[in-house]
Amino acid sequence: MSGEYSVVFTGNILEGLDKNLVINNIASKTKLSIEQVIRLFETAPKAIKKFDSNEDANRLVSVFKSCGAECTVDIAVPDWQLVGDEAEEEDKSGRKSRKPLLWITLLILTGAAAYSVYLYLVKQHPGTL
Repeated sequence: MSGEYSVVFTGNILEGLDKNLVINNIASKTKLSIEQVIRLFETAPKAIKKFDSNEDANRLVSVFKSCGAECTVDIAVPDWQLVGDEAEEEDKSGRKSRKPLLWITLLILTGAAAYSVYLYLVKQHPGTL
């Protein structure tokens, strides 16, 4: 499956481990300083890196797990697949506008409903429409 995979640092520590130990482990196994790791815990949950393959993303999750920290992999959803609240975006004036997919879906459903009513009426009252 192609797509974009984000590794999300949850800020959770594996059961039975000390937070300071986990912070030191992450700093020693990554290019992050101890201050950066502490900031990472303070801002969690946070996407920390994006990958093109799930395998690469899971490798980083394994590194953090071996340090005693929990990470997850989120799959990015293209904008055209979003609906509802996720399908909102701000325009230049600061107002939120819905993505076109939502409106297209509503138009299709409305058209299908109107056509169903038309067919019902034609069957119930032949020759009048």
